[in-house]
Amino acid sequence: MKYCFNCKLHFTEDVSFCTQCGGSFNVKYCSRRLHLNPVNAKYCKFCGTSDMSKPNPPSSLASRGLQSLFIAAILVAITALFLVLVHLYSMDALPPRIIVLAMVIAAVVLAAARR
Repeated sequence: MKYCFNCKLHFTEDVSFCTQCGGSFNVKYCSRRLHLNPVNAKYCKFCGTSDMSKPNPPSSLASRGLQSLFIAAILVAITALFLVLVHLYSMDALPPRIIVLAMVIAAVVLAAARR
């Protein structure tokens, strides 16, 4: 399966261009004869034209990794907060509504982080 990162659509392997934005998948094609060229080519290696297709940008795995790490860190912090609050409550040092408030705040933070 091919994926267009601009349009967020999946395509079968036989498709050369996104049907929504016209971007090519991990290659550049020349406009004259659709010669196949590497993504970093400025001129067609067969006919020399500079009129090339615009490939889709590659996915940013680094930003996805940082986003996942950020969400994991938030989950760990919320879990630690919850455990401390439950411990304080079991020692009768904290009213139950504080725990509920903390859980609501944690849910809001998680919802915001997922966007």
